[in-house]
Amino acid sequence: MTLEELEFSDLYIGENDAYIRGPSLTPNPKKIDFDIAKPLRSLCDQAIESMKTKSTDFAIQHGTTTYRGSLLDSINGSYYVLRRQPPTVKKISELIKIKQYVDKLLNPELKGLILIVGEFGNGKSWTASGIVAERLELHGGVAATLEDPPELPLQGKHGDGICFQTHIEKDGFAQAIHSASRWAPDILYFSELRDADSANEALKASQNGKLSICTIHGGSPISGIERLFNLATSNSNGLNNQDDIVSLIANGLAIVLHQKLTRDGNRVIPEITWLSVNSEATVKSLIKDRKWNHLEQEINSQRNRLLIKA
Repeated sequence: MTLEELEFSDLYIGENDAYIRGPSLTPNPKKIDFDIAKPLRSLCDQAIESMKTKSTDFAIQHGTTTYRGSLLDSINGSYYVLRRQPPTVKKISELIKIKQYVDKLLNPELKGLILIVGEFGNGKSWTASGIVAERLELHGGVAATLEDPPELPLQGKHGDGICFQTHIEKDGFAQAIHSASRWAPDILYFSELRDADSANEALKASQNGKLSICTIHGGSPISGIERLFNLATSNSNGLNNQDDIVSLIANGLAIVLHQKLTRDGNRVIPEITWLSVNSEATVKSLIKDRKWNHLEQEINSQRNRLLIKA
């Protein structure tokens, strides 16, 4: 038995034991023969030793499979937690089955910031990558990613378009977003926003007339917007005050998409909650006034309009 023959999404490799878990929504771990996972343990050790910073996140290649890894130091020794990555990126039209949402995400005129919200392990990176890949295939152009580490295989040609993936250390995101404007991308994808500087740079990037995509932790579209605001205002980074920042959010956001993985028979699919922003004057006004709770009514209203058109 080899790792390639086992069905799993997550792999935990200790110093003398190993466990697999998954696929998605299957929570219980299963112990496997440590000898099967031992070669990966050595690759993980090499990846950590070769890193120039103290980051504990990395990506490795084993055979034909890419893994995203992180170091977990438990009281009984260290474990590497590896998430198996797919060999190809799925198009957004394959991931989201609601055609009206897909059409909006693939609209060639779409500008501003797409904020993809969700809890850990709910496929935010898959959705972001699917948007990038299919937009490049349909419309061409150049995309650049800022990731820690690169997750899904976006590098290279997609139709007439091309994507350049970059690995940015955690403390370098803000400067990288700032510098990326000189790369002349049509699409800029940066993985999860975690601090004030990167949140502020993301908001500035949303004003440049291009399309930006990022992910953020949250349990709903509203909590995603609130978290973006709280991150950005935790250190003003040259922006004058909270009113300036909330104005950037209202004017820069295009779409807020929250997703949660659910099971549909044998398939795991994203359950989507949606909020359009840049085409909705009421939504923009509520964000500027920081009336977060009132946005729930707009989410329901947009959903009802969508159902009527369906």
